Amino acid sequence: MHEGSFCSEDVICHCLKVTQAEVESAIVTSDEPSLRCVMRMTGAGTGCTACHRAIRGLIRTQCPPASSSPTCVMR
Repeated sequence: MHEGSFCSEDVICHCLKVTQAEVESAIVTSDEPSLRCVMRMTGAGTGCTACHRAIRGLIRTQCPPASSSPTCVMR
């Protein structure tokens, strides 16, 4: 699965059946989005860890590097 081809109903974490929408919600409601934060808020990534790459990709998509934008905003 390619990072840019997700839709909100896609299951990101197959172990716990966490969807992209749930991960994105955790990202945008967190003060400092990170993989650990998403894991704590949703449970995603706490099983086999195969979804860590996809979660990090969603964090990068939702939160550009600080040099280009000082805040995390949902687009």
